[in-house]
Amino acid sequence: MSVNRTYTPEIPAHCTAGLRSSGSLKTALLAIASTAMLWQQRARSRAHLRELEAHLLDDIGMSPVQRDREAHKPFWVR
Repeated sequence: MSVNRTYTPEIPAHCTAGLRSSGSLKTALLAIASTAMLWQQRARSRAHLRELEAHLLDDIGMSPVQRDREAHKPFWVR
């Protein structure tokens, strides 16, 4: 499991095809969707991190204190 993955979301064309507006609205909607997906990925990664046992923490070079600090951050905090 890789905790520090970079996720680049792709928004399906059918989600934006019906917009009859300027590019700025599309850009804003894409930014909102991208942020929501990033937050979901962070929440999922932190939930997995909370479940790691000590020997797995050793494998990734993280102490239990570091794990707890990272795992309990809110999803919107980097």
